[in-house]
Amino acid sequence: MPQFFNPRLYRFLSDEFSRRPLEDVRERDEIRHRLSELHTLVQRAPRSPLRALDLHPHWLPEYLTNKIDLSPIYVHHVSEIYVRYGKSKQQIKSFKDELGDASVLPHVHISFGLSSRSFFFTIVFNLWAFLDYRNALDILREDGNSANALMQGVRELGRARYHLWGPDLNRDLSQFETPDDLRRALPLPEALVHPEDKVGMGRDWAPEDPDIDEATIVQTSINEINRLWPVFNTVALRHPR
Repeated sequence: MPQFFNPRLYRFLSDEFSRRPLEDVRERDEIRHRLSELHTLVQRAPRSPLRALDLHPHWLPEYLTNKIDLSPIYVHHVSEIYVRYGKSKQQIKSFKDELGDASVLPHVHISFGLSSRSFFFTIVFNLWAFLDYRNALDILREDGNSANALMQGVRELGRARYHLWGPDLNRDLSQFETPDDLRRALPLPEALVHPEDKVGMGRDWAPEDPDIDEATIVQTSINEINRLWPVFNTVALRHPR
């Protein structure tokens, strides 16, 4: 069965090509087109989590992929292309109304896409998603019902071969048994100082993996969105505290 993403595409996100201007790497458009197609297939699936869960697409409509790849600020280094899902516009507006414009800065997302080495799924916090990241740390520190729910989701990700990644951090999630174990492994928010500093829980699929061929990738995507949802649902603040 042919692969959904042609294996030749991955190399166009490698260091050899990542700093070239957009118009010099036409294969990026092919990647975006396939990601857009995959999103549509997942959205239209009979049991699509994009309809059943409180999870909403986040990208520029004209590109249907994450805007970081197309912004003039970041266009010089395109090493990943991905689509992402997060809070609703109304939920984001509630933060803006309560806290001001600073509240519309990025929040935790579920993403899938391509890097030079793999097709990946991840839940990710970046430098500016400080409200949700601090909420995750607070949940783990309090060690109550929310911490139990979060750890149940983390253990499920660990069984599915997800890893915790970040600056100087790469550990299998199966290693974490208690909320305190996970909290101690996570960087403090003030340690995330550079735009590229991110913390996430993700899994990679090799380009030739049968789980991401034409026949299986939609179901794989549905499975992984459902798998990541409990962690997202526990840590993503829906309204200001």
